[in-house]
Amino acid sequence: MVNTRPFGKLSADALRKEAARLQALEELDLLDSPRDPGFDRFVRLIQEMFSVEIGIVSFIDGHRQWYKASAGMPVAELPRQDTFCRYVLESEDPLIVQDALLDERFSQHPVVVSPPHVRFYAGYPLKTDEGLVIGTICAIDSKPGSFGKRDMRVFEELAGAVMDRVALAKLAATADFPGTPAPSPSELHHARRRPL
Repeated sequence: MVNTRPFGKLSADALRKEAARLQALEELDLLDSPRDPGFDRFVRLIQEMFSVEIGIVSFIDGHRQWYKASAGMPVAELPRQDTFCRYVLESEDPLIVQDALLDERFSQHPVVVSPPHVRFYAGYPLKTDEGLVIGTICAIDSKPGSFGKRDMRVFEELAGAVMDRVALAKLAATADFPGTPAPSPSELHHARRRPL
């Protein structure tokens, strides 16, 4: 079960939204699931396309950010309050940090002042069809960097492709039950259009 105690103090509306977000994440049954080559492919693409050292696909519950796939990051999860991605989660918008040493939110952060010495960070929200942010994709490097309009469009498409993979994994999991027929090609094609 997902921890439903969110980080920080929230308004009544924010608490309702957080509860809905955590419920959506729990229904996907992704946290602590085995490695998946499809998600691993996304992080390698992030590294290659943006020439960064670290690529991550993560999901965020009430107290932690868990890495479904990561390349270049030596840990499998971090406390939610210690992540750059919490800002993406809270704003529901992408976040680009060109140089973390020059950003007062992050300049003294442990991953900035010690290994892996993060300088550049780009995070994009992973949203359900209902608009609930359940995680992020991230591009991270130890050198300052930037993201242009083209990079942001590519990042948006990658986030959409990750959510398509989430929808397909959910659909495939339901087909694993005895007596349940395997999804048709049409169902797989339209899996992202149905509520999860």
